[in-house]
This record gives sequence, structure tokens and C-alpha cells, in this order.
Amino acid sequence: MNYEQPQIALFVDLENLVSTIKHQSQEGIGDFGAQASIDFEALVRHIEKQFGSVNKENFFVVANFAHYNQQLGGLNRMATLINMDSFEAREVRSKQQRTPGKRHVIRNYSDMAIAFQAGSHIAGIPADIYIFITGDAAFAAVASLIQERYKRQVHFILPDENRAAAILKERFFCIPFSETQPEPSLPKNEPEGNRDTQIDTITPSVNENTESIKNAVAQLRKEFHTAIPSKLIQSLIGPGTAQQQLARARTEEVIDLWTNGGENEFISLQKERLYGKIVKMETRAGLLQAAQILFSVAQIAEQSQRPVSRSDWRKQLKQHLNISNAESKKWLDLLITTGILRDEHIQDPWITLDSAIPFLHQAEENFYSPRND
Repeated sequence: MNYEQPQIALFVDLENLVSTIKHQSQEGIGDFGAQASIDFEALVRHIEKQFGSVNKENFFVVANFAHYNQQLGGLNRMATLINMDSFEAREVRSKQQRTPGKRHVIRNYSDMAIAFQAGSHIAGIPADIYIFITGDAAFAAVASLIQERYKRQVHFILPDENRAAAILKERFFCIPFSETQPEPSLPKNEPEGNRDTQIDTITPSVNENTESIKNAVAQLRKEFHTAIPSKLIQSLIGPGTAQQQLARARTEEVIDLWTNGGENEFISLQKERLYGKIVKMETRAGLLQAAQILFSVAQIAEQSQRPVSRSDWRKQLKQHLNISNAESKKWLDLLITTGILRDEHIQDPWITLDSAIPFLHQAEENFYSPRND
């Protein structure tokens, strides 16, 4: 098969990349802010401008995605995600570790996964150029084998040029990761539609994820004084990983998940228990319905074929929710009015507390009907 451009195989150690960027932020290096902000679209554009074509089937990202929201910035649409459970099993911890109750990460687990993916790839349909985003010296052996046995070019994009292994910089063409990223244009609490570039904010800590869930539930309870549908929280963190993150927050004794005897699940903070028991509150039908709309929007946004116009969104909402044309148009108009859907970024809904709370209030005020009880 002939290509107009060289084909690139791209491999990303996301754990290493995120931790490095956060470390740089703490040291005052660069302008990444308090969390790791990665513009994957800018990364791909830079590579394609300098080297060749990057396709999803040749773009591999390895991580324990229980720690990350792969929906943000479209990572799950741009790359093939290799999800690895990085924690040692309970029976291993109990036998080999001094602190069996603590979760320990398997040493070099992502390096081994990337090496395996690279070997499988080049043994199948090799690309013209192999690019690794890592600064780990172990990849010098992998890269040398690709060059010497398969006669392919190998380059490295270094998360931290100063801390990267010297052997990589001596033997291979390397560029710093910072060269692939644009300067941030606005604070992160601004809507994406107001930014010059779309930045993917990666949350690299289970504890940070749990804390975010806790804060979101607390703010929603304070705002609406009623039971909070779990689908509302799932909409905020992305349905693709929501169940894992909620389960972890529950295991860490931060939240409770419960039902009122029906099919709808609700979420509350464990500190809201009374005498050690969950207080099962009622909820308003309007809030429940609006939460379902947001959840459907988030699910639609995670599909491989996402809506590209207002008309597409109306059709998708109608099919997904099994509602009439009039109802789908009504909800679409409210989603646009509250900024959750924006024409300039129609494929990427902006579902945050700042946009969801006005949406929920307006939905209850304007569209609630007693027949929904």
C-alpha cells in the first residue's frame, strides 16, 4: 500500500508524561499550571508537520485509565488506549510487601506494555517511523532493535529534556515535549469555546478524582437540596470511566450509592449518614429528567461517530432518549443556551458544574411537567 506521507507509529507512556509535567509545574518550569494540561491534537499536528501521518490504529497510549479521564480532549477518539491495571494484586501485597494494605504500583509496568505493543506492531505491518514519548533509558534497546533489524527510523519526544536518559539523546533524534504544545491562552475555568486551543486537562491521581467527586456532590446537594442522581456525576466525569471512579470513591468511604426501590441510582456523601445509615432522600422529577439528558449527551460525545451539527445532535437525542422531535429540539435549544453545546465546538460538549447547574435550574423551571412524576 502506498502512502503520500510516511506512516508514524506513536507510543505514549501517559503515566510518565503526566507525572513529569506535574513535577515541572511544581518546580516552576514551563507554563503548565497546577495540573498536567496536554493538547493531544497539537501533539499530533506537530508530528504530522515534522514527520508524517498519525492514524488512530498507529497511536498507542498506555496507562491505568482508572486514574484518567480519556474523554477530555478526544484522546479516546485519537488514539488506541491500552488500559493496564498498574496495582499489584492483593495476594502479592500480603506476601511480598511490608505494608500489605497499601496499593503498590507494579514497577515498569507501562514500559513493558509499550515495548510489547511496539514489537507486535513492527512484526505486523511496520510503520516508516517509530516515535516514543518517554525519557526512559530502557527504550534505547527497543529503539536500537527497530533501527538495526527492521531498518526503521526511531525518534523520541522527551517529557523532560533535562532528566531524560543521556543514551537516548546520544543515539537518537530527540525533541522536548514542550515544543509540541501551544502556550495556554486562558485560565482553565474558562469554557473551551473561548480558548485559542483546546487543552486536555489530565487528572493523574485517584485521590484527586475522589476529591473532585466529593466536591461535586457537596456543591450539587447545597444547590438543589434534594437527592442527586448518580448519572449527573457520571456526566461530569465521563461515562466511560465513571463506574470505576465511583466504585473507588465508594471503597475509599467517601460516597454512598443507593436507590429508592426503583431503577434510578443516587449518590450522597458518607458523612451525610445518620447513625451510620444512609439517608435515602426523594428527588424532583425535573432534576432526574435533566440529569438523564446530560448523561445522554456525555454518552453520545463518547461515540466514535459524534454529531457534527445541531441537526445531528437533535437526531441523536431523539434516538438515544426515545423522545419526540419537539422534545429533542426543546432540549437541544437549552443545551445551546446554557453553553453545554457550542457551535464552534459542537462535537465537544462542555459539561462542568459551571454549565450543568444553570442547565438543571432552567430545565426544572421551564420544562418540568407533573406527568414526569
